Amino acid sequence: MAASEIFKNSLNPNRKTPNIALTADVLAETKHIVKNNDFSAYVTKPFKSGELYKAILEALNVKHSEAKNVRPT
Repeated sequence: MAASEIFKNSLNPNRKTPNIALTADVLAETKHIVKNNDFSAYVTKPFKSGELYKAILEALNVKHSEAKNVRPT
């Protein structure tokens, strides 16, 4: 969770940048830990492009209906 700690630093200009945790760990406990460490979204590997796309929308607080003109390739 070192990246999360770096982003939390109040002097860091990227402190409000959304960050997505990519992990091979699929335990429910891990998802809870990730969410409690200020990650914007969580994706388990291996992932499909649609799953990453959904996580990006979640991290940016964009509803899928608002992003209908942008599709993953």
